[in-house]
Amino acid sequence: IYKTPRLYRVELDGESGLGGGGGRVTRLTDGYGSMARFTPDGSGLVFQRGYSPLDRPVYRGSGNYDLWKLTFGDGAGSFTRLTFDPANDFDGGPLADGWGVFVSSRDGQNNVYRMRAGGESGGAPVPLTNFKPTDGQKTIGHGVRDLAVSADGRMAVFVVWDRLYRLDLSDANARPME
Repeated sequence: IYKTPRLYRVELDGESGLGGGGGRVTRLTDGYGSMARFTPDGSGLVFQRGYSPLDRPVYRGSGNYDLWKLTFGDGAGSFTRLTFDPANDFDGGPLADGWGVFVSSRDGQNNVYRMRAGGESGGAPVPLTNFKPTDGQKTIGHGVRDLAVSADGRMAVFVVWDRLYRLDLSDANARPME
């Protein structure tokens, strides 16, 4: 547990007191997590918890990553678990409409999924990509990695192997484009 990261906020200006420039560092919670992204309205953040290697998409076990949401409030905040699958669910990107996108290895490769507001309690996530090795390929580098979502929530970009893709999140029938 001592190697598991915690969540911090750093002000963009001012003195940090840590021997360098930058702003004050504040721990947001005593909970563990990584890859935190603020919700568009700033009321919370979505983050991942776990410790399994993300380049092992067939891993199923106690170290798998799940997505959580920290909602700021009375000073302490409250936590909501968003995903419950035995596969790795990580790299969550909250959207303005309350939905979210994330990377999951539910199908044996890392692919992009969309989940309803409130996470899996609102229904099963919907796959948006279906990357997998084709005939003759032994690997595709384990699928999607480095997911990023535009500030307006309309576009996602990610990498598969050595290619950069974009996905229009405003189009229900969109296909990934290089």
